[in-house]
Amino acid sequence: MIDSKYYDIKEKIEESDFWTNKLYNMAYERVKDRQYPLVIPSYNRPDNKMTKYIYEHTIDEEPWDIYVVVRASQKEIYEQAEYFKKCNGKIKLLPFPDETINDLGKVRVETIKYFSGKKDCIFMIDDDTLDITYTVPYTRKSGAQISMSVTDKFIGHNTNFARILAMWQVAMEETLKKHDNVIISCPMIAGFSWAPNFCDPENSLKIMSGAQACCMCINIKACNKYDITFRTNKGNGHEDKDFVIRAIQKGCMTAEYRWLAYYSDGLGTDFLNSGIAERMAKQHDEMYANFKDVDYVKFIIDRKGLKNVRVNWSRATKFYNNLTGENINKTNNKFNLAEILGL
Repeated sequence: MIDSKYYDIKEKIEESDFWTNKLYNMAYERVKDRQYPLVIPSYNRPDNKMTKYIYEHTIDEEPWDIYVVVRASQKEIYEQAEYFKKCNGKIKLLPFPDETINDLGKVRVETIKYFSGKKDCIFMIDDDTLDITYTVPYTRKSGAQISMSVTDKFIGHNTNFARILAMWQVAMEETLKKHDNVIISCPMIAGFSWAPNFCDPENSLKIMSGAQACCMCINIKACNKYDITFRTNKGNGHEDKDFVIRAIQKGCMTAEYRWLAYYSDGLGTDFLNSGIAERMAKQHDEMYANFKDVDYVKFIIDRKGLKNVRVNWSRATKFYNNLTGENINKTNNKFNLAEILGL
């Protein structure tokens, strides 16, 4: 049952003919026979958040091809997990020998190998992800305009996860028609996806942008073409950032869809005192050793002493242009997906 304070949001979403609503209602039929598989790496979390989410947000009439990658020694534990059993075949386990996937970088490597020659692209989403959805324009009572995430609490029923993945796949397919060297695409972290223009059609498909981690669509065909894959976490810092930095050096691009948003468990209120801060510091130092001379990599230490690594996309685009002879700029680095799809 929907809270009365959200009634106006529900009505505005349901009555809207906004392009993302239209895409939500048509994307599944468009790609249902050529789905990008969803792969969820998981370790020591048989009752993880994503398995529960899939159980609650998929329907038998619109299935998706979903795998959970596990260490072989934990296969039976996952088979007996509550929500895995409740999914009743909606999720398949993909076990690998323990030593081949004993860090997340190795999981990504083995998964890409497994699907090479079978699928051009895969979705890879962390098992602590809470929700993935799309956004629509909304005006708050204060008059402020935002991009509003279409989530269960606002519409009074669960969204259909297969349709969300289908929206993302349609966007990726159209991206690859324009730039087949886009090696990875991603949604936005929900906490940053509220800006009013992020769901505008004009901003619906942007290249050389994004924060690639946790939720990604990986172009396996491009990985093989450009001879690049992920590396082990050991000595290489953050596996996803490391991959993106090296992919750009090979002449690949990234894409970001700002009208898609994902929620995760977050970093907690006691972040600086947690092990995550120490892990980020270690990743920062390892990546500094590997990429300190790469112009488009930013090494950050904030006022609280927290270390981080980011891509400077303006410099990365300049590097890419010099490498490839292309002229990607602020005018031609984004496309109107709604216009392309006739929405």
